Amino acid sequence: MVQILVHYSHLPIVSLIAGALGERTDLTNTFKSIGLLIATVLSGHLLHFLIVLPTLYFLIVHKNPFSFMKQLLPSQLLAFASSSSAAALPVTIDCVMQSGLVPKNIANFVLSFGATINMDGVAIYFPAALIFLATSEGLEIKAVHYALIVLLSSFASAGAAPIPNAGVVLILTFFTTIFNGVKPTNHALLLAIDWLLDRSSTVVNVTCNGFIAVMVSQLEGGDSVDQEDIGLDLDHPENGISKDEPKAEVKFEVKSLQQGL
Repeated sequence: MVQILVHYSHLPIVSLIAGALGERTDLTNTFKSIGLLIATVLSGHLLHFLIVLPTLYFLIVHKNPFSFMKQLLPSQLLAFASSSSAAALPVTIDCVMQSGLVPKNIANFVLSFGATINMDGVAIYFPAALIFLATSEGLEIKAVHYALIVLLSSFASAGAAPIPNAGVVLILTFFTTIFNGVKPTNHALLLAIDWLLDRSSTVVNVTCNGFIAVMVSQLEGGDSVDQEDIGLDLDHPENGISKDEPKAEVKFEVKSLQQGL
């Protein structure tokens, strides 16, 4: 039964979008507004993805952030395909641990915790979507509305479910709350583009989780991680060290112990 509903779910979605477009008298401005919304959200995601996160990483870890970002590529691809941080979590943990920068206990805790409450992409997406709906409804946006949009979007970034298209429900709920019970009539237009913006948000979320795991590891320990913590067998030929070669001594230094000494 569930498979049947999922298989035919595109029909009511197409009907909602067609109905919303049919009620518009100026389709040119409508498509321009939708294009501006997409450009705004994707620009915000790129800014966060390419500037904000790498800058924080470099300041804390003191290493090239884009070298580590390459390690996260499998997780990013799965996040874009599934639109779910939870679905990409096992791959994210594996990518972060294989980098050799994060011990197993920190990776499991930080990444699992971040998959449920760390939604940077959502915090960027929601304000733009709420303002789009308000302007399309012809509502006047005052300073108090902007403040509520920022506040609720911040809460949503910590409370949104890590599943596909969960943000649409929260956007409609927040819109009704912010604008005193006004129900948006153009919410169906969001359904037409949410598949793209939600996937972009998920990629940003997964990348941010990986970066934060390395930052936490750096603040709590150091640059080196014990081979058992990252799950690597240094005797395995694929890891580049044979049994006949001497193994380098690897130590995981803890700042608290250093301070105690």
